[in-house]
Amino acid sequence: RFQQVDSVETSVTVLDDLIPLLPILAKRRAAGVFNFVNPGTLSYAQIVSLLAERISSCAEWTPPTIRGQGGGAGNKAAAELDTTRLQDAIGVPIPQ
Repeated sequence: RFQQVDSVETSVTVLDDLIPLLPILAKRRAAGVFNFVNPGTLSYAQIVSLLAERISSCAEWTPPTIRGQGGGAGNKAAAELDTTRLQDAIGVPIPQ
């Protein structure tokens, strides 16, 4: 659907990693706002690359080009959310 994506780093949520943590939060009666994301960031280029690996058998899918590698859109600020509060609430490491 998208012809191009910007080269931007952002926090991501891998549901397979984080959904199993919900019962821990419930048992501990954790309340409030949590950044429910994996630690660190991924660039849109990395996400496209991971998708390409998973969908390589689908001949009709063409990965978008990455724009902004040399400036312009690629200069957008990274959005890395702090996972300290979530980490403290569950007491176990959050998968990277």
